[in-house]
Amino acid sequence: MRRLQILITFLLAMLPMPGSAAATHEISLSAGEVFQISETDQWRFELQKEVIGRFADVKISPKRGEAFSLTLYFIADTPDLARLDSAEKIARSVSEGSERYLATSVEKEIKLQTISARGSYGSLTVLIDAGPGTAPGGFKYLTRGMIRLSPDSALGFSLLSKEMNTAAYRQLLNYVYSFIRLQPGTTTAKVPAAAAPVSGIAPKSAPPAPAAVAGPRPPKPAARGADLRDCLSLPTDAEIMRCTRAPR
Repeated sequence: MRRLQILITFLLAMLPMPGSAAATHEISLSAGEVFQISETDQWRFELQKEVIGRFADVKISPKRGEAFSLTLYFIADTPDLARLDSAEKIARSVSEGSERYLATSVEKEIKLQTISARGSYGSLTVLIDAGPGTAPGGFKYLTRGMIRLSPDSALGFSLLSKEMNTAAYRQLLNYVYSFIRLQPGTTTAKVPAAAAPVSGIAPKSAPPAPAAVAGPRPPKPAARGADLRDCLSLPTDAEIMRCTRAPR
């Protein structure tokens, strides 16, 4: 009997710990839309609020340090609701929702920038903390915006950061844009997803962006059986399309 207990103990010790697998969550909105988020070694996510079929709020943050804090607001907006189904409605929503931050920011009015990403539309604004280092986490910049994801949904976002127009900052915005639905089906985004640069904006209130650096030569299409999410790390939309069309 004791030998059996030792054997069972040994086998249990060899099994993976329950928390070792990366956390994944599926966000179900209207019309059967599903958006999936999975954490990685660098970033984690926290589901803050959710009503299946209506909305979900997800906070994304680094596992080490406090370089940023990103909150995503998934919103069902079917044609019968039509609350955020135009660039004008989204711009108004971003402007009205950001006004309460003016009291503690350098800006005295909301200045919107247009987002043109992956064939969709949206708006964002950047507010600079009037007392750098005094905000929770020492964040200096607040980027708030919203984009249209599909005919049935929209996505709001709030990004707290300590820097602007850096590669890490642009990666976060491109991660947000990676949820835009180009065709029906399940949209999956890994946290973090090093999405390829898309047509976005450079906020006027931010420091000058660094000069563009020539990227590597266009890679060959992904090998058969490769993970399609790896295609998101390519630097241009053309390369992403070429990669995803590779035979699987």
